[in-house]
Amino acid sequence: MAGRNLLTKKQLKLIDALANGQPLSGILKRENIALATFRRWFFSEAFDQELRFRRELIQQQSALLLERKACSAAKKLVKLMDNEEKPDVARRACLDVLNLTNSSKSTADASAVKSSGPATVTMDKRMAAAMLELLAEQAQKK
Repeated sequence: MAGRNLLTKKQLKLIDALANGQPLSGILKRENIALATFRRWFFSEAFDQELRFRRELIQQQSALLLERKACSAAKKLVKLMDNEEKPDVARRACLDVLNLTNSSKSTADASAVKSSGPATVTMDKRMAAAMLELLAEQAQKK
């Protein structure tokens, strides 16, 4: 990144600390940076570019981590859906799967808008039937 070369080591250290979730007040105090200096840096183009780059990188890393864990979470929820001894657990698992499916669909739709490609979300028929059955039972109880 071209703007990165325009930043000082202190500015990069500040961006690293912000990207790692440290509170601004603590960083400024520890690094002996005046608030007015931070404000000036914050509104500079190079600082802004680097901070935006770091945010995007963190978001991408988080999304990849969630994608890797989504499959095992879905498998655990599916197992919970078959819990006949605790129907409430099964019902909540079904709702969680539905929420994940809707969330996944929203994410896929957003990606499709970016890439202009079609977005699809598939669900196993057995899973869909079990969810519908449990939701119907829940609706009858109300």
